[in-house]
Amino acid sequence: MQSGLFSLDSFKTELPGTEPFKDGSIDIPASICAKALLLFQLIDSSVPTGGFAHSNTVEAAHQLKLISPSTYTLLHHIWDVLLNCISSGLPFLLQSAHLMRNFEAESGDIMDSERTMILNELQKSVIHQWMELDSKCDANITSHVMRRASSIQGSGMLRAYAAAFPSIALSLKVLKRHLMKSIAMEGRERGHIPTIFGAICGLLQLDDATVASMFIYTNARDMVSAAVRMNLVGPLEGGTLIHQLCQKGSVVIDEVLCSREGLTFDSISAHQVAPLVEIVSVISLFLVVCMISIGLSSWQTL
Repeated sequence: MQSGLFSLDSFKTELPGTEPFKDGSIDIPASICAKALLLFQLIDSSVPTGGFAHSNTVEAAHQLKLISPSTYTLLHHIWDVLLNCISSGLPFLLQSAHLMRNFEAESGDIMDSERTMILNELQKSVIHQWMELDSKCDANITSHVMRRASSIQGSGMLRAYAAAFPSIALSLKVLKRHLMKSIAMEGRERGHIPTIFGAICGLLQLDDATVASMFIYTNARDMVSAAVRMNLVGPLEGGTLIHQLCQKGSVVIDEVLCSREGLTFDSISAHQVAPLVEIVSVISLFLVVCMISIGLSSWQTL
């Protein structure tokens, strides 16, 4: 076998600043490349969170003939939804990330011998604060359809990212256990997208700008993907739409973060800015029921 930069032997050599584990693998230190790969995994559309099946009012708006090339374009509708996500979801997202980021930083300094006992005490306080935040997020979602979809996707995120990131799996499993207990006792939808995704990003020590950017991108991507599946736009035009939406979204996020520089986001600032989106989200359930009824009636007449 030839030796050289790209030979098999070169990959067995220890990298500078790394230490091999007992199983022979190498612990590569955090870097810009490692962070970028982490972000790609977080926003990967193949992660089974359930977002691919939820159009976030795009289908309902199309069925109601609200979307029109001349008056109310698909770009305008998706932008209205994104503005609603920023104003109503971003405060919960960033407050959840801040809460878990501080928890992970404090727990990281604990010695292994004391870790279990002290973590239990920290978790009681942090979990209580996080559950209150998620309860406020639940109350802020006015549509029962959106509330249900948000809870289902949040649960999918917990399951998927607990498997993908073993370093935070224990914290996510504890979080899920408390959520399941709360759902069983209260009978309400819990574990919504903003608070769940914020908690995951906080545990991974991601900054606010990165967390907010990923939140906006994934929402825009899912809605445009739904539009492509419905043949409202083609794949190439869909890519152009995502680029336009992300450009506009980045400007708004920068303004929001700059206006609150040095301050912690408070859920009390969450509000709705697009009432039409809220109305369409409620109607979407009735549209699905009507389509199912029409389909059953057609099938019975055959």
